[in-house]
Amino acid sequence: FEEGAAGAFYNNVAINCKYGFRVVGSPAADVAHLTYGNNFQYADSVSVANQFYPTGYITQPQSTDIPSITSSAKYLPATYKPGNIYDGSDVVRLNNPMFLNFPLPTSGHALADYTAVGSFNFRLQANSPLIGKGNTAILPLVTVPINKIYGLSDPTPPGADLGCYQLNGTGNQH
Repeated sequence: FEEGAAGAFYNNVAINCKYGFRVVGSPAADVAHLTYGNNFQYADSVSVANQFYPTGYITQPQSTDIPSITSSAKYLPATYKPGNIYDGSDVVRLNNPMFLNFPLPTSGHALADYTAVGSFNFRLQANSPLIGKGNTAILPLVTVPINKIYGLSDPTPPGADLGCYQLNGTGNQH
């Protein structure tokens, strides 16, 4: 979220993303109207894990995120302050999301190789740490008319699981 931006950011899954979720502090995002949580991050390398909380940003760690900031002082040391350098060395390869078919940890592939879904299946295995971690109290933002021809046919409510593929088969079906 950049200068003046407000919004909500929930139930997302970020796998080996070069930069973590960012809230800009100068010039500041509209933090009074910004909410987020229930987000998951996974990294195969320390260089990626170090960006879970990017240096120079004011992103506030949330107790609902995975890995849980309250589960270990190693994950989020008591001395950490938003914007400071974050040491992600203790969370590398922690909490594999357990997709049905995607090679984690990655081996023998550059992260840039994963630019399309291809034959991978990002649905969750029954024992995934993402199951039941979604925030279902948030409401979808509907700014277009509900109309099967000229608008939105049916808004999708947030799922109980993190990510787009819900264990119960609801949500994104693409």
